[in-house]
Amino acid sequence: MMNKRIGLWLAAALVLAGCGPISPVDTDVKQAGANVFYGVPTPSPLPSLPPIIHFLNPVQSFPVLVEQPPVAPPVVLTIPTPTPNPCPPLSPQSYPATEATATAPRPPAPGTYPFRHSGTLTTNPGTAIQKVTQLPESGTRQVTNVSAVGTAQDFSFDVVDTYNGGVTTTTYHVYPQGATGALPAGNGVAPGVYITGVKSGDMSFNPLSPGVEIFPFPAAPAATWQSAGTDPLTGTTEVVGPTASNPQATATITDHVRVSACGTPIDAWEATMQGEDEHAQGGPNGKVDFTLTIDMATQDGGLIVGDYLVRNYTDQNTGVRTAYAVGATIDVLPAS
Repeated sequence: MMNKRIGLWLAAALVLAGCGPISPVDTDVKQAGANVFYGVPTPSPLPSLPPIIHFLNPVQSFPVLVEQPPVAPPVVLTIPTPTPNPCPPLSPQSYPATEATATAPRPPAPGTYPFRHSGTLTTNPGTAIQKVTQLPESGTRQVTNVSAVGTAQDFSFDVVDTYNGGVTTTTYHVYPQGATGALPAGNGVAPGVYITGVKSGDMSFNPLSPGVEIFPFPAAPAATWQSAGTDPLTGTTEVVGPTASNPQATATITDHVRVSACGTPIDAWEATMQGEDEHAQGGPNGKVDFTLTIDMATQDGGLIVGDYLVRNYTDQNTGVRTAYAVGATIDVLPAS
């Protein structure tokens, strides 16, 4: 919106008059020259008004004897300017600078990136006492601890996610071309992106090598996969794909997708996976169902530039059924 200015014009008219005693008037007519001007003559300046002297309160510390009406300030109409949207929409005519590749050719560059979030935490979902809490709208993710490229062209890196008062560090290992001999009995590692560690507060998950695969290479529309990994120390297992309680669960790459980094497009591969976290200790949330959609920028080292996570579980401390749903999108282009 545009600010409007209203100009205020004041017109002042001064009327001067006088009177006095009557006296004889001696009149005569004399000839005199006069200058004649054509056009509108320049008006003579108005005489200045005498200074106004206030007598109501001659001494500043003296109490006001007569209450004077407040002087009204000039009327100025101000139309507030709306706060600009921190992230402009993605233009349908904008195109990413680089295309998402079939594999991750190089490690991501270290850096800290702002992410915008949209999410809710719902307790007792679907009941009369359902309560929905809005989650914070911003956070950061730091790419750190990037390793050198190994003999199998593989590499690893950490992502430190700071959000909603917590810090979660996830370690990824990327095998662009696969690997052989990484597993016992000569089993090979299929090319893809694997989670090899998660640390959040006092909780940790460190599955046996090669970890839990969350994205397969070469990336292609409709590609599917399934994976599982178990932490030998805690007995916790994470399953991607069919589970005992949900044999129809899937993990599939959809296709290329444009991710809006605050109006700048990033090409990425979108994949959706269903799965389950199984905790050996059991308890109210011994099993946590999840659905995770990720937007992976393979051209940027397998960096996830957008995701949406839904988890349904019973809170272990309160015994209350809980639904957690939050999406996150990067605000800037990843460093090259």
